[in-house]
Amino acid sequence: MVMSERAVFPLAARLRDPAGAPIGEVFSFLSGLYFRGKLAYARAFARPPDPESLISGAGVFIITPTAGLRTADTLVTIDALRAFAKVDVSADNPKYRRPLEQSAAAIAADVGDGCDIVLLGSIASAKYVDVLQGIFRDRLLFPGDFVGRGDMSRGGLLLRCVNTGLELDYIPVAGAIRHGQRPPRLDPSTRTPGHFCNASGNGDAELTMTAVAKKLIIPALGSATVAVDGREVSLTNLDKPFWPDPGITKGGLIQYYADVAHVLLPHIRDRAMVMKRYPHGAGGEFFFMKRAPVPRPEWIRVCAIEHESGNVIDFPVIDDLPSLLWVINLGCIDLNQWYARCDDVDRPDYVHFDLDPGEGATWDAVLECARIVRDALTTLEMPSLVKTTGSRGLHVYVPIVRGPVQKEVWTFAKALAVELASRNPALMTSEYRVAKRPRGRVVVDYNQNAWGRTLASIYSPRPRPLATVSTPVTWAEIDKGVTIEDFRIDNVRERIAKVGDLWKPLLAARGRVDLGKYMKAPAKTSSPQRSQRRR
Repeated sequence: MVMSERAVFPLAARLRDPAGAPIGEVFSFLSGLYFRGKLAYARAFARPPDPESLISGAGVFIITPTAGLRTADTLVTIDALRAFAKVDVSADNPKYRRPLEQSAAAIAADVGDGCDIVLLGSIASAKYVDVLQGIFRDRLLFPGDFVGRGDMSRGGLLLRCVNTGLELDYIPVAGAIRHGQRPPRLDPSTRTPGHFCNASGNGDAELTMTAVAKKLIIPALGSATVAVDGREVSLTNLDKPFWPDPGITKGGLIQYYADVAHVLLPHIRDRAMVMKRYPHGAGGEFFFMKRAPVPRPEWIRVCAIEHESGNVIDFPVIDDLPSLLWVINLGCIDLNQWYARCDDVDRPDYVHFDLDPGEGATWDAVLECARIVRDALTTLEMPSLVKTTGSRGLHVYVPIVRGPVQKEVWTFAKALAVELASRNPALMTSEYRVAKRPRGRVVVDYNQNAWGRTLASIYSPRPRPLATVSTPVTWAEIDKGVTIEDFRIDNVRERIAKVGDLWKPLLAARGRVDLGKYMKAPAKTSSPQRSQRRR
């Protein structure tokens, strides 16, 4: 009835509206007493450790066919409902299993070991239990009073608990008997409230997502407008495959960026952004775009930079979450910000070395090259930070006191790269021209320090088959043989929750290197001082 175009009752009308209706309300209408009981119970008794958390703060989640665990306040449209019937909800279906594993792993890392997860779903169903138990293990619980009860009986039981304000007891799913004789009527008055997170299970439909309270959930289907920090952001083609093999859509990419925004934004804020757009996903063609497109939201700030030609380009600046969602929606997979801030685009905040394996060079050679660069910088009393590029190599950065112009920073990087290459000719080269590079060497690319050049930012996914991410690592991890493939969209969020932002020192005012003391004399720039305007 709710699917009928002739239906005029409020819920049907809201489903036909582009804004949609809350999936919890829709499922309650479609599924009846059992789902209403699950949803009411979960909302009454969920107590996440940190209600402010962007990952687990909602406390109540629904199992979805292709979008993992999502909040009950997620909005869904009539088109999404029609797509639900096309989804095969099976533990053997990677389009269902992988998003569920990824979102469950993110929640597990966010809540920590002290929070149990309660499954209010079909505990006898492998499509739920087999996937979730692999993530939550002994922390995955279910109400013992579910055993032997049918759906209607469970729904009534849960609603009685909500009405009395008393919570059921839970037992671990692992090793439990999930079938049995119908139990006697439960007396809620004997129950003592516990402290649990709750996952409300319904795998018969696919969800779309929106921003709910302080937890931002990105829609999974079609197009949507989300409200973020008082601004409306239009998102399009959210179900377009961006990495078909791991099953990551454009919406999944935007969700990733929303989840890591708290550690990413400090590194890209107040810097011109060069857009590298992949309209057809990671395997399709891409193009670079410098000028902020028109039309654009009025709240997108620009950094106006004059080039040698006299041409002034208005680059977009990604200062906040709405701006971040906007630029990723344009099809940007990785982010490429300027090294200098907008108030002085000629004076960068760091010097870096891009270690790229040339033809025939091994990953072990890249790791050894990184250690040599680190040791040289240590000798110069320069603290260094390292991250995977997410593509082929490593980036080594040094935070510097802002003062030298980009040409001077480039000159220092070139001098050190050439010196190290001359001392280790069998391992590395500083030759920038590809045709003249010796085979089997690692390129110490200093030229990326040139004015106007950019590198993929920290926490940027890359258009590689496994959706690998440019990720900060420790030098101890380099010594242990870390690899590019260790860090992907599906696990970086969990790593951040565990270790935080390893590159905070790159942002700190203290501990920065005064590069001026390593220079004999100021280098002349190859062009007049470039002027810049800020808006």
